[in-house]
Amino acid sequence: MTTKLALTDLANGQANYLNANATFAQLNQLVQAGVVDRLATPPGSPANEALYIITATATGVWAGKENQLAYWLTSGTPAWYYVTPREGMLVHVNDEDVYYKYTGSAWEVFSGGGGGSGVDIENSGSPVATATTINFIGATVTDAGSGVVDVEIPSGGSYVGAPIRTITGTTGTITVADAGRKIECTNASPVTLTLNAEATAAWPANTDIEIFQRGAGAVAVAGAGFTIKCHATDTLVLAGNGSAAQLSRFGADDWNLVGRLVAA
Repeated sequence: MTTKLALTDLANGQANYLNANATFAQLNQLVQAGVVDRLATPPGSPANEALYIITATATGVWAGKENQLAYWLTSGTPAWYYVTPREGMLVHVNDEDVYYKYTGSAWEVFSGGGGGSGVDIENSGSPVATATTINFIGATVTDAGSGVVDVEIPSGGSYVGAPIRTITGTTGTITVADAGRKIECTNASPVTLTLNAEATAAWPANTDIEIFQRGAGAVAVAGAGFTIKCHATDTLVLAGNGSAAQLSRFGADDWNLVGRLVAA
C-alpha cells in the first residue's frame, strides 16, 4: 500500500484487475478533489462518484468515520467507500466554494500565504500586519507607519458587496467560510441551518452573517451543541418569505440572532 494516498499495490497471485479498479476509483476522487458538501448524515440519493467530508457527529453507515472522505460508487454493488485523510490534503468543497485543508486532526478552511510588501485581500476576514501596502479590489491602502492609513480608490472603482451562498436543500451547516457572507435559503419546505461550534470552527472575532428566507420554507437557526441567543419575545425562526436576520458573534459559542423572527 502506498504511503501517501493509501493506494493498493498490485502483487502476483492476486486479482489485480480488482486492485487496479479500486486504485483508479480512489485516484479519480483525490486528484483535483471536488467535495459535494460536508455532512454528518449520508445523503439519501447520492450521485455516482459523489465525494463528501464526514463531519461530527456522524450517523448511519458513516457513524464513527468523522473527518474521513466518503464517496459513493454504483458500479457492481452500490456502496460507500472511504479515504482516511493525511495531513496537508487539500480539497474544494463545492457547496461552500472554498478550499479545506486537513491539519492532521481536523478539516479547516485553507488560506494561501505569500510574500512581498503588498498583500491582495478578498474576503479573508483576517487582519493584516506588517504589510506596507494592501491592495483591495478597486482600492489601494497604504500604511505610512504612523498609525494612519490612507485609502485610495481609483477612478471607476466600486464597492463589491458580500458574497452570497445559496442553500437549496432543507439543511445547511454555517461554517467559517460563511463569515461576512449572505446566506439565502430557497426551499419550499422548512430549512434548518446549524451554526458550527467553536470546537470545530475557528471563528474570527466579531463575525456577522446575514440570513435571508427567499422561499416558502421556514428557516430555523440552531447552534451545534450550544444555544443561540435572541430576544425573549422571539424564536430562532425567520418570519416568512422575504424576511432576514443577522447572526453576530460576541465570543466563543456566544451568538445573537436579530431580525424579522417568528414570535415566541
